[in-house]
Amino acid sequence: MQKINLLTYYQELCSVLNQQGFRHKMRFQGKIKEDEYDIIDEDHPELTIMEIAENSNAYRYLTENGLLKKDICLFCGNTLVNGKYTFTEPVNRTKLNICSECHTKGRNMQGNNGTDIRSGCLSIIALFISFCFIVIIATTLFL
Repeated sequence: MQKINLLTYYQELCSVLNQQGFRHKMRFQGKIKEDEYDIIDEDHPELTIMEIAENSNAYRYLTENGLLKKDICLFCGNTLVNGKYTFTEPVNRTKLNICSECHTKGRNMQGNNGTDIRSGCLSIIALFISFCFIVIIATTLFL
């Protein structure tokens, strides 16, 4: 099984979205703040695609223009994904293709024998939420 470089791929997707005027939104000090898309964490590139999937219009743009690869695992970059396993992004319920290894890893984190990765990826979601809080705290302290 081949692997693609997700950091490069997601950076390209972020650039396209930024050029097309898409921005991700987040709440900051009670106000909605918009910012350009960028890699969230180089060690966890799957957080970037989850952030993109939160914006249904941006995700739809990538899908409709053939920019979102459907034959790779959007969490690790493995190719030859058959679409059997998905991760459901919790905000818009967008389904992201993942490979059997990521499915198994997520399932084993919770000890779940089902096929729904949502319950097995709580640590990824927790990491994403923690990152958002860190950004909010850091920007509050330095602004």
